[in-house]
Amino acid sequence: MTDLHCHILPAIDDGAKNAKVSMELLRMQNDAGITDIVCTPHFNPDSQNLEDFIDKRYRSARYLADYVFRSELPVRLKFGAEVRISPTILDLDFLPLCFQKTKVMLLEMPRTLRPQWDTNVIYQLTLGGVIPLIAHIERYPYVQKNPNIALDWIEAGAYLQVNADSIVGDTMQRNFVYRLIKHGVVHVIASDTHSPDKRPPQLTKAMRLITRKFDNAVCGKLECNAQSLFNGDAPDVEQPVPISKWF
Repeated sequence: MTDLHCHILPAIDDGAKNAKVSMELLRMQNDAGITDIVCTPHFNPDSQNLEDFIDKRYRSARYLADYVFRSELPVRLKFGAEVRISPTILDLDFLPLCFQKTKVMLLEMPRTLRPQWDTNVIYQLTLGGVIPLIAHIERYPYVQKNPNIALDWIEAGAYLQVNADSIVGDTMQRNFVYRLIKHGVVHVIASDTHSPDKRPPQLTKAMRLITRKFDNAVCGKLECNAQSLFNGDAPDVEQPVPISKWF
């Protein structure tokens, strides 16, 4: 199984605070059958220096890569970033922000208000060869209010990701995610894990719930999409259906 969004690199953002926590999270992922993992620490192009971020990520990644090697864990690691969307991205050498050896970029939208320029930035990134993947779409209040915003992002060229804990946890949130899946606007499920206690990796459990709600084909397609993006390929997805009402 593939996890495209997690914060297990030690001491780089609000995720794993040290190498010990990173190793615990990695073991939890491995025990749950996760074999391909992209480490995606937060990066804000409006407040962080790209070169400093890359250097810090490299130093943090060495700990994790060395642990995987010494422990002989059957895990493939890649390194990327969760990039706060901003027009500033377009002025950067953004390839180092993509998943390692790919042009897939995980984008985070603003938490409260939708920017007017979001679809333009997404489209401009695609013109540069980037495959945009938007993180945890179910968490944005403006998407909760108007889920068809997700269709705008898809039309601009993005793929959309949902967090596993939104499926495993709150019933209302789970039902919202199910409606998004039903309408074809969810392409990937990922853990977005930060710590063993506050946000543990629950991807496997979430996929079981999706299989129970829908069928093996839906779950298999979501996993296939994740694997394609891990490999740097754009998944073949169906046209989404507009959402008139989700409650």
